[in-house]
Amino acid sequence: MAIIKMAEVSGQSLEYSLPFDSSSTRKWLCVTSHNFHTSADVYQYGLDNSILPLPYVSYHPILLGHSCRNVKVTQDDGAPRKWTIEAEYSSKPIRENQQEENPLNRPAQIEIETANYRRAIWMDINDKAVVNSAGDYFDPPVEIDVAYWVFRVKKNVADLPTWILDYENAVNNAAITIRGLSIPRYCAKLSNVRVGDLKIEGDYQYFEFSYSLEVRREQWIPLKVLDQGFRIKDPTNSENRIHIMDDSKPRRPVVSQRLLNGEGAILADPTPERAEYIDFTVYYARNFSILPGVT
Repeated sequence: MAIIKMAEVSGQSLEYSLPFDSSSTRKWLCVTSHNFHTSADVYQYGLDNSILPLPYVSYHPILLGHSCRNVKVTQDDGAPRKWTIEAEYSSKPIRENQQEENPLNRPAQIEIETANYRRAIWMDINDKAVVNSAGDYFDPPVEIDVAYWVFRVKKNVADLPTWILDYENAVNNAAITIRGLSIPRYCAKLSNVRVGDLKIEGDYQYFEFSYSLEVRREQWIPLKVLDQGFRIKDPTNSENRIHIMDDSKPRRPVVSQRLLNGEGAILADPTPERAEYIDFTVYYARNFSILPGVT
């Protein structure tokens, strides 16, 4: 007594005239286990399993700016266990008089911008270590201007999202889509979460929930740290640490860090290509599909 299968099928369409006046459609087929399922059962199953879109809330997974405006669920006349679902999308702006009466059904508001900061670097865009001609890293390290994308999302929700208590310092554990843009796994980090006070609008009560996704080209997980230091493992007893000595007479402890080989010894022939990095996991991987505006 359940939905046996629901999946998107061929039959998409796109009618393009202007960037803010185009429409598109998507189609799904559904098979139920008996003849007495209703269209509401089919649609609710699609919503609960993140298969079907919600009008004025969901965006097209590929076409940028196309939001769902209508979903039609139709039972086959000759095969009552077969259902066809068609969703209509549009890029037309939603006029104020078209705004959903229920604030919980209004689409998520998504703004995209860049944030800038300065960051010390140990390797360049070609994964080569940034070292001087002698193979030593610069001290202090080289700093560069860095920009990353920030998606700022705001959505009305019915209840306080208590799950956010487990999402501090979280990154996406799988690829996600937001505003039709695909973000690979581990490349988005949740930040600036805010839940407003209880609001009442007519017969509806809701909270305004907002958050930011900080997206960067390199993954947040793992964190790569250059393997360098002033000490190495004692070759005669790996549990002990000994200072790296320079070549002066008498020999003295080095005053700058030396590249290590990933096993606690000095890196032989320290070149940018041979530099070793150690991976650390410092952020939690979480399911971001539960975030409003994310699929």
